[in-house]
Amino acid sequence: MKRIFKTAVTLMCFATISACSDHKKPSIQMVYTSSNSASDNHVVALTLKSNGQLEQTAEYSTGGQGTGAGFPNQGSIRVIDDHLLVVNAGGDTNGSISVFDINPSNGALTRVDQDLSTDGIQNMDSQGYRPSSIDIVQHNSTQYAVVTNQYQTPECEKVADNRNFFDCLDADGNSMSDLRDNDFPGRRNIAIFRFENGRLFPLATPHTFTVGVGGPVQASFSPDGTKLALTTFGIPNAANPADPTQQQPSRVFLFNTQFSQDTLSLEEVGSFANRGISASVGFSWSSDSRYLYVTNAILSATQQASNVITLDTTDVGNQFNTLDDQIPAGTGEVMADGRPAACWTWLSANNRNLYVVSSEPNRISYFHVDGSQLSLIDQVDRKSAPAGDAKDIIFNRDNELALVLGGESHTVSIFQVANDGKLTELDNSPLQLTLPNDDSRRYIGLAIYPAQYMGF
Repeated sequence: MKRIFKTAVTLMCFATISACSDHKKPSIQMVYTSSNSASDNHVVALTLKSNGQLEQTAEYSTGGQGTGAGFPNQGSIRVIDDHLLVVNAGGDTNGSISVFDINPSNGALTRVDQDLSTDGIQNMDSQGYRPSSIDIVQHNSTQYAVVTNQYQTPECEKVADNRNFFDCLDADGNSMSDLRDNDFPGRRNIAIFRFENGRLFPLATPHTFTVGVGGPVQASFSPDGTKLALTTFGIPNAANPADPTQQQPSRVFLFNTQFSQDTLSLEEVGSFANRGISASVGFSWSSDSRYLYVTNAILSATQQASNVITLDTTDVGNQFNTLDDQIPAGTGEVMADGRPAACWTWLSANNRNLYVVSSEPNRISYFHVDGSQLSLIDQVDRKSAPAGDAKDIIFNRDNELALVLGGESHTVSIFQVANDGKLTELDNSPLQLTLPNDDSRRYIGLAIYPAQYMGF
């Protein structure tokens, strides 16, 4: 089998999917985000200049619905070659994926019809409820996409007097036992597609997840394409610190990828879980495909230093077994009053710096990385941001600028990146995003075109 190359990881032009194409690089750099609007989801297009000037230039309907509310995800919008893939996570039935062609000269988008047999421009059914992430891998000349469908992410809000976890109520008054007994695992899954000329072709939904495991948040292929990692949310306990007896841990699943006859299949290796760790969200792979750097939002008293954990995928027996008390290879603590809620990641191309975004304090924490070990170097807070606002983070192609999304405030914060990796927010930050006649926006996802490296 030929070596498999993950999208937008290696900087070697002949080996990448999204970094390379026959045309020259465009004179502008585009940034795309999704409004996640409940009524009519839109992609908002921005132009980014090397001096940090960011300008909104256009809006494009996805033809689908968003949730109109925040939900745990990373990788909800992806650039693949000259294509943009976007999740539509809303509605009362299956979600969908919109695919756009990107004009390389000006970054303009044109939606690609996913069903030529039906009138109008159609999106692709995500094969489940509330799609949360997308990633692409290539084997020989064939590209495959995986989509995670999350369905729901309940929390244990009101602990029962008898302290039976299954009698705990969520925010809507549903008991955990009701959710367990009336579950729909088929809505919560991994879906595999073939991706060809801007069109998605469904192949399989090989793995489903029960409510106790939690909905998938992010799936991402290793840089060498031989593995797929996936985070699930678990059922967190709303208390701070969390009561480990009143929650189900999140999990980090590890799969081996297998290719045969133009088909991708996934072999489950195992999963990481610790009862004191729930609400895992985003993660990044190390460039050697060995380590995972995973964020966690809900922690028990004994796991307060596990805002970020390192998992060694070569140590399957200790890190990815069937137990719920596994110990990570390394940890990184985000310092904050209250709950840090670490959720989103970006690993620098040289693998030395890991950036972690925490929603509650609107904070970006910067760690030095040495294999499995994480050392907190600095933390910076976004200007003028409401609590719980900070979302995704992405760097420009020259790694001189970092952008952080404000999902609730409808903004993008702009940071200068120093040679030592530290961040300084620019005077013109943040940029206010506008979308007329739409009050249901809760922005998710950031993608840059052209893409040369993806840090998550």
